Order: sequence, then structure tokens, then C-alpha cells
Amino acid sequence: MPVSTVMYVPVQPVVVPQPIMLPVAMHPFDGTWRGAIGPRGQKFDIVATVVGGQFTLRMNDSTDRIMLRGNVTPDGKFAGEGFLRDKNKLYGAGDNDQDKLAIIGRFTAERFEGTGSAGSKYTTLQLVRVPN
Repeated sequence: MPVSTVMYVPVQPVVVPQPIMLPVAMHPFDGTWRGAIGPRGQKFDIVATVVGGQFTLRMNDSTDRIMLRGNVTPDGKFAGEGFLRDKNKLYGAGDNDQDKLAIIGRFTAERFEGTGSAGSKYTTLQLVRVPN
């Protein structure tokens, strides 16, 4: 009968570091903002966010799609670009063929007022900060 030998081997504990989450610097206008954008004589209720000074507005409903992005300076100035696409309108051959959206304006502590254009039409954007 063969003799079996039991051998014990020391086990090294493995330390897994915590995931590194880099903080985003707080910006005076960071938060959620609600309001309305008024392109082409229409009015859309929207929600936008500012995170680390980066402004993002996305809206998608059954007939329209809006996207606007830009930077907010610490003193509240904003200039953003994006697009407005009417899903019922026949555009050119490419999917990127839509109305260019451009807005400039200024944030204050609790409000934003901006103007610009969607295609060739005058556009307004008005927002108020949502309390945390």
C-alpha cells in the first residue's frame, strides 16, 4: 500500500485595492437644471445637468430630439452647440443632417438665460436650478 504524504503550503493573502474614484472638482453651477427651450416657435420642457462645469442637455420625445453641450465658466458664461432633429422632417441622405443648435448665455446662482439659433430660427433657453 502506498504511503501518502500530506504537505501544507503557506498561503499568501491577496490585497485588492479599493477602486480609485477621482473626484470631479465642484463647479459653482454644478447640479440639475429644469426649464424650456424654444426653437422654431415650439417650446420643449427639458432637464439639463452641469457636472464639473460641463453642461449637457438631451431631450428625446416622439417627434423631436435635442442635444446641446458646452462649458460653463466659473463666472457663469456659457456657449454650447448641438442639434435639433424633427423626426417627422425629411432630411438629406445622412443621419447627421439636422438643424444645428447654438446657444450662448449666462448662469446666475439659480437661473440661466440664453439665446441662439436652431438652424436659421431664433431660439431661447431658460433654466432654473433644481434644489438638492
